[in-house]
Amino acid sequence: MQSMGNWDYAVIVKELQQYSGAYFDKFYICTDDSTLLRLRKGKAVSIVSNPTALYVTEKPPETLETPPQFVMIVRKWLENSTLKKVEQMNGDRIVAFNFSGKPGEFTLVFEQFAKGNCLLLDKDGVIVEALKREEYGARKLKPREKYIAPPARKNIDEISSADFKEKGKTVSALASSVNIPPFYIEEAVNRLKTPPDVIDASEEEKKNLVAELKKIKAEYAPMVYFENEKPVYFAFTELQKLAHLEKKNFENLSQALYFYYTNVEKTIEKKVDKGEGKISARLGFQQAAIEEYKSKAAESSAKADYINANYALFEELLATAAKMVKEKKSENEVEAKLIEIVKNSGEKIEIKIKDGKIEVEAP
Repeated sequence: MQSMGNWDYAVIVKELQQYSGAYFDKFYICTDDSTLLRLRKGKAVSIVSNPTALYVTEKPPETLETPPQFVMIVRKWLENSTLKKVEQMNGDRIVAFNFSGKPGEFTLVFEQFAKGNCLLLDKDGVIVEALKREEYGARKLKPREKYIAPPARKNIDEISSADFKEKGKTVSALASSVNIPPFYIEEAVNRLKTPPDVIDASEEEKKNLVAELKKIKAEYAPMVYFENEKPVYFAFTELQKLAHLEKKNFENLSQALYFYYTNVEKTIEKKVDKGEGKISARLGFQQAAIEEYKSKAAESSAKADYINANYALFEELLATAAKMVKEKKSENEVEAKLIEIVKNSGEKIEIKIKDGKIEVEAP
């Protein structure tokens, strides 16, 4: 199952601006662990969020009968507030909803990476409460701490041909240096027929690739792609690299996302091996499909919990591997791409390919 990249979130943020002036209605935690923000602007608007995606939903998920403390705190401070604007922080997978009302100005922040998180900030950017209280070095996500977003990386307006690493595949050589989803870098490479190895790309070809990426970023034609009548990809623009697939156009990206996540097959197998604090997830290189991971929580509940907590990341790794196998990519290319995904997630997971199998080891 595909996850949204930071460029997809940039598009969603633009689409959500139409709800500026809407009143805060309710906030929920759903039974599937997603969050649901309900606004009212003439009619109710429900925005669902999980580590994989954030979009307006036509059919809200079932919510928990007993709201957790975080939910009650959000409702307390945002009651009767008005949405002023929606913004993307640091050009990353972070979406912030800025509210203003009698209690003051507050921001509801959705971190859409790794395990996902949601935080309520006051007007000074200090955390009132966090759905998940966590610490990552200088990033302390708990009450009374100043909210610090992950370090910003170079965006499309700041890059040049100098940002390409000297060695490696063209896509990973650029993706590892700048904040651009590999999914769309691949499209630019495909359109221009840029050499797959960066060492073979001329200075002019690198400059043209940067220009093409800027062009793609400005395009807008949301759609979902199908394989065997099943949705397999979504994008905010038409992709030449997927021209062999059937496609369906949508009025906006949020509608495309709702359709995709409502209809995509959400099956993933999880296998937990016995061992000293290690999870080993193996994926055979087969053209047909990926074997599902089977959960053996009874054997090792801690390891199973880790996989469940990082469900979206494991799904992204499997989906990416499956796609690249079908495209007949080499083992080295697959390994480099998966390592890149893990690096961007912030999780301490090791990726290795051995004997035609992808081994994922996590603490």
